[in-house]
Amino acid sequence: KRQGQFDFIRADLSDYSGIENIAAAIREQGFLIKYLVLNFGMTDRTAFGEITPEKWESVIRANINIPFF
Repeated sequence: KRQGQFDFIRADLSDYSGIENIAAAIREQGFLIKYLVLNFGMTDRTAFGEITPEKWESVIRANINIPFF
C-alpha cells in the first residue's frame, strides 16, 4: 500500500468473536499494520446501586478485555 493510505475493517466488538473477524480480515488482505485504532466504546447508564454483575461485565468486556485481546 502507498504511504498515507488506510483501510477500514468493520466488526462488532461487543463480543470476543469480533476479534477473530478483525484478525481474519488482516490475514486475508495481508495488511502491514503500523497503527490500529479501535473506535468503539460501551456504557450502561443503570444507577450505581442497581447495575447487575452481567451488565457490568458486558461494559468491562467491551471496553477493556476485547481491546486487550
